Amino acid sequence: MITEELGKIEATAFGARKTKSKLSSKTQLFSHGNFLLYRAKKDSPYTIKDAVISDYNDRIRTEIERYFVANCVAEELTGFVEKEMVDENMYIMARDSFRLINGINLNKLVYLLSMIEIKFLSILGYSFDLSTCVQCGKRLDGEVYVDQYRGFPLCEKCRTDNSHHLKEGAVRYILWAQNSELRDSARVVMAYETYIEIRRFIRDIFIYLFHRVPKSWESIPEYREG
Repeated sequence: MITEELGKIEATAFGARKTKSKLSSKTQLFSHGNFLLYRAKKDSPYTIKDAVISDYNDRIRTEIERYFVANCVAEELTGFVEKEMVDENMYIMARDSFRLINGINLNKLVYLLSMIEIKFLSILGYSFDLSTCVQCGKRLDGEVYVDQYRGFPLCEKCRTDNSHHLKEGAVRYILWAQNSELRDSARVVMAYETYIEIRRFIRDIFIYLFHRVPKSWESIPEYREG
């Protein structure tokens, strides 16, 4: 669970799989609400005693493309965020992400996912400043590159054979996504080539920071024009 006050925690809902359990409908994947938690010891997992759900986000569980995108976000939150790291911005991003995945036009899902991931990296402390090269510190006046071994942004002199060049459209989107509201992803329109550049950029940054990428990326829905 990603919580506002406790950060990422482990919680058990005993008996929730039973049909008549009061917790059965309150502990569905991707739901948001207020949870009553209990634990006997400081280092033991929490137990969910009750909950009041404000957003069930039902469409995520019934529409496969929404589910695949939500699963990517869930894996990133559970697999790349430190346990009990309290960050209000991370909580708000998680809450808003699932709400938007539940309701946004299917054509915009992949744009929303990329925007969520750029914001996710920024909240973790890897904000994107294109003023200077991350390796040599010199001002960036020309082409911009990303490298899974050397980071981002890189200048022409610091790039390697493994580096990927980012065109202006991809760079503009990355900076825009970092500073805009998630709901603004509904207005995004981009060429397929730009989308591929952005996905490759996000992949390189994940490898650079975490030395791995989410397994759920294998099921990201295909790009749709519009």
